[in-house]
Amino acid sequence: MPRTVALRGWTSREIDRKPSTRTNSEAQLPKENSMNTSKLIHVYKASAGAGKTYTLAAEFIANLLNDFKTAREPHRHQLAITFTRKATTEMKERILENLYELAHCVEEQQAFLKVVRQKLLVPASDREISLMTRSLLRQILHGYDRFHVTTIDSFFQSLLSNLAHELGLTATFKVDLNNDDLLQRGVDKMLQGLEPDSQELKWVSQYIEQRLEDDSDKSWRVEHSLSNLARELTKESYVKQRRLLQNFTLDNDLAKRYRDVLHSLKKNSIEEIQQSAQSAENFIVGSEGYGRISRGGDVEKYLHRAIEYKFSTTDPSNTVLKIVDDSGKALKAADKKTGKYDGWASDLSNHLEQLLTTIDNANFTINSCDLSLQHFNELRLLDAISASVQELNTENDTFLLAYTPILFAEMVGKSEASFVFERAGTQFNHVMIDEFQDTSELQWTNLRNLFVENIAHGNSCMLVGDVKQGIYRWRGGDWSGLANIKDDAITDIQTLDSNFRSGEKIVNFNNAIFVKMAQVIADVTVSSEGEAEGESSVLTSLYAEDLVKQKPVREGGFVRVLIEKKPEKTTSSAKNKADAIEASEDNEGETAEFSPEDDLREQIMRLYRAGVPFDKMGILVRNNKDSGKLIEYFAEYEKEHAHDKDFVRIELVSDEAYVLSASRGVQLIVKALQYIHNRTDEVALNYVLKHCPEEAKGKVHGLLVEWSKQSYQMLPFYDLIQQLIHYLELDKQPGEASYLYSLLDMVVAFLDDNVPDIGRFLQVCEESLGKKSVPASVVKGVRILTIHKSKGLDFHSVFIPYCNWELVSSGQKQSMIWTSPQEVPFNEIPLLPVKLSAAAENSIYKDEYLQELRNQRIENLNLLYVAFTRARQNLVICAPKLPRNYDKSIVPALQKTITQLGWTDLIDGDVRLEEDDTQILLEIAQPSTAECIVATQTTSLEEGKPAKVVNEKTKNPFKINAITERVNLETSNHEVKFRQSQSARLYNAALMEAVQAGNADGDAAKVMNTSELDLEFFAKREAAQRRGTLLHHLMEEIESEADVETVLQSAICEGKIAPIEEVGEMRKLLHRAMEHEIAKEWFDGTWQLYRECTILTRDENGNVHAPRPDRVMMRGDEAIVVDYKFGLPRPDYHEQVRHYCQLLQQMGKQNVKGYLWYVASGIVEPVSL
Repeated sequence: MPRTVALRGWTSREIDRKPSTRTNSEAQLPKENSMNTSKLIHVYKASAGAGKTYTLAAEFIANLLNDFKTAREPHRHQLAITFTRKATTEMKERILENLYELAHCVEEQQAFLKVVRQKLLVPASDREISLMTRSLLRQILHGYDRFHVTTIDSFFQSLLSNLAHELGLTATFKVDLNNDDLLQRGVDKMLQGLEPDSQELKWVSQYIEQRLEDDSDKSWRVEHSLSNLARELTKESYVKQRRLLQNFTLDNDLAKRYRDVLHSLKKNSIEEIQQSAQSAENFIVGSEGYGRISRGGDVEKYLHRAIEYKFSTTDPSNTVLKIVDDSGKALKAADKKTGKYDGWASDLSNHLEQLLTTIDNANFTINSCDLSLQHFNELRLLDAISASVQELNTENDTFLLAYTPILFAEMVGKSEASFVFERAGTQFNHVMIDEFQDTSELQWTNLRNLFVENIAHGNSCMLVGDVKQGIYRWRGGDWSGLANIKDDAITDIQTLDSNFRSGEKIVNFNNAIFVKMAQVIADVTVSSEGEAEGESSVLTSLYAEDLVKQKPVREGGFVRVLIEKKPEKTTSSAKNKADAIEASEDNEGETAEFSPEDDLREQIMRLYRAGVPFDKMGILVRNNKDSGKLIEYFAEYEKEHAHDKDFVRIELVSDEAYVLSASRGVQLIVKALQYIHNRTDEVALNYVLKHCPEEAKGKVHGLLVEWSKQSYQMLPFYDLIQQLIHYLELDKQPGEASYLYSLLDMVVAFLDDNVPDIGRFLQVCEESLGKKSVPASVVKGVRILTIHKSKGLDFHSVFIPYCNWELVSSGQKQSMIWTSPQEVPFNEIPLLPVKLSAAAENSIYKDEYLQELRNQRIENLNLLYVAFTRARQNLVICAPKLPRNYDKSIVPALQKTITQLGWTDLIDGDVRLEEDDTQILLEIAQPSTAECIVATQTTSLEEGKPAKVVNEKTKNPFKINAITERVNLETSNHEVKFRQSQSARLYNAALMEAVQAGNADGDAAKVMNTSELDLEFFAKREAAQRRGTLLHHLMEEIESEADVETVLQSAICEGKIAPIEEVGEMRKLLHRAMEHEIAKEWFDGTWQLYRECTILTRDENGNVHAPRPDRVMMRGDEAIVVDYKFGLPRPDYHEQVRHYCQLLQQMGKQNVKGYLWYVASGIVEPVSL
């Protein structure tokens, strides 16, 4: 059921009930001002290209400035949540860029400054803002780990670690981020634990039998199918309801009883249909017979199918429907004239009507039984897999990432939110959520509690989102939370209605098409499917004109829409057939089957010849399968036409289509590992020898044979892979570097969570190589990516070659939902998995079915919106017809919308709309080359005018233009090296000193005879070095003199100090050091201590260095650098400490002092700066 989230429910009475350290009067809402800054909840509904990130950055910086004088390091008390790492990085970069520009060139950032000023509670001058932002920037950089711009998963993980005890987790637990891998291991564990006559084995057997009956899936690999099933465990629709099964035992007796009851219900319903059909036949046969009925054969066939219950579909024939609607249709023309059989025809109509009513009522029960039992086996198997996964979690001390939201939701449900967030050490004055339409119901439940807690303390909250861009429903995203927010006393809703991304023609095109298309889809839904108008009105309300229409800021733009029409159905008349044949013969050779790939290539070349470079183009597809199809097409086209005179090669750049399994180098390594793992696998060995370099075959063959005898275990697993790369000479193969680096990354990730086992790694490869992709090695080219991956991006020119995806899923594409039946006897099982086919419309699952259809239409229209709004200057759309399920696709609605809108009235300028029997073509304006010839001007989001160019002398270090470069893989043949033992090292040292002392010319035997060498000196020196290292470690851990005993005891427990006399010596030495006239102040507990912290710096050549002072202490404006030494004083030590001090001065510290502390001798030397 759809969830209702209304922020208007957050009244002041609810806020007052929340625990707070303030009095009620202090928690009252402040009075509103003209800018509504007093409202504590700010909601921005931002359509595509509306400057959402710009607004978020302005709000974040305004909050920092507002808290500058009241909070220490205000960035620590502000939380911004996004949904992807990419969005997190972008927001952080934007905030830092704008802070730097406000700090160093505020006079040139008046447009952004104006937006920030509107959000300030206290006015501030340009100079004040510049000084404050300088300080804020420094605070963020020095406390970057407290810069809370994070993904929602990372945020909940941080809370999880602080609340481990309260949540019943161990202190050493870790969150397992790889849900699929854990689920796969859970399936393997469950299958490996099957025993003869166990109920789990029976469930698996029944599951296999059911799959064999299903024509769509006859794969023999049951573990693969079970792994797909196991993914249901991580879906929120299951997770949020799994508690219904917690105290429920789904044993064989209960399962058998449930099946028997539903089978009995279904059987009774079928018998009702058969009896009603038999009654109708008895009436016909016992009276006038089928011969009296017009087209009586159709009626007879239908009744016999009903009597035998052999329906492919229970829908009646047209003949039966006509008779039910009008009894006169039952009679032949001659009988109608006499009127003799009118009464009989009326009785026949009544019998058939009664049959249809019986079938309809019986089908409700039959469909309900079928849908309830269809995936009943899966429910029992999921219970077993879930138990295996839980065992793995317990064994490995891990926690499944997908269960984090429900864990918090249950905990907050039992406790006050204030306790949860205060216990977690979370104190935020401002909370911001980006892409709010992508939050799931559970995530929003948890975040809402944080919001309420925040509001109770008079702090602000901010939401930014766009329902029209909610395209992540498959991972739990729920747009209804944003759609249901209303403006009220504490909630301020603003709509960002300007578009700063796309050209005017594209913006106006989208303004018109989406309002109309939503209405077209809603009308078709109500008329053809009988869906309630209330459900359809949801779609039109989300795409209401005031929510869709935007004001264009940029000029220009070009739109091209090509729709392939569905062929009209021809009549069966001989004349029409002859005409069709004749027309086909006349046109033979003149027309060819339409190819969207050919059209795409032509349009790319059209824009390229107009002046648009390939690297400014993007191709958007629905899925990775379409990416692969296009890459294959362009590769084949190049083979056929590479030698044509006017041929131009179109380079494609894809992050999705270049999967690891496409690399021959990766395949060679996998085959080599297969042979090493199983030396009888001659096929794998022959594959490797066939594809490896000719001159290396002998060496490779010998190594593989040797390694297959288990000698590979002498090598670290990572080194084994590197040696395979080296000996197969894959590092010399062009274009393989990216694949090989990604494979090595896979190896590292594998070793983090697994023992180095070749068999297990090969299993991971089999599951992952076809999914894991690498960036294309081509630097300049047309980028191809899925619509989901394009979210948040834009391109100068966008091509959508397959704009024909389904509005509602069909067949096996239907997703499984988890529902709680309410009617007896179906509710005996509290939670059931159901796939909602069309039969669900006449079942107990009708409401869920209609809601699912509505959500699918909204999501797929949202996909269209996201795709259409990625273009800045050129939008090229192609909608080829689907060979199947055409009427369920988005094409009919798009076609109807394009033809019904009056484009010449909506768009100023050149508009061309053409239509023939095969296609519809709409072109608005001409291809645009804006931004390709002249460098792009920065546009002010506030006024829509070109902003001043930032002074080139003031280079913003936070504006990073990433450059893609080709990479090469270099390997080296690692040789085994031996390290000398301690006694050997002492012996060699003594020998070397003897040689340097002139003994080399003496008696050789004297030199080699260890008994004649005095090793006592060297042993003492080694002991002194070890003691120095130990002292260095102890000094690092001591903050005040009170820590001496604790640190010593810790070192004893760790085995770093063994002899009792050494403990006393260390204790005496440390206390003496603490009492040093200069040093004793450093241990009085008033300093902020930084131990061995790295300082990143660059030299004049741009090389990065990372010096690490032993001890840096800060107190107010003071900073002291101390470097411990345990040998004799040396002058060059001063230069080292002096360098550390200079680095601190460059970081903004003015009062800096440096010291060298020779701890053993008790000398403290100041370092002159």
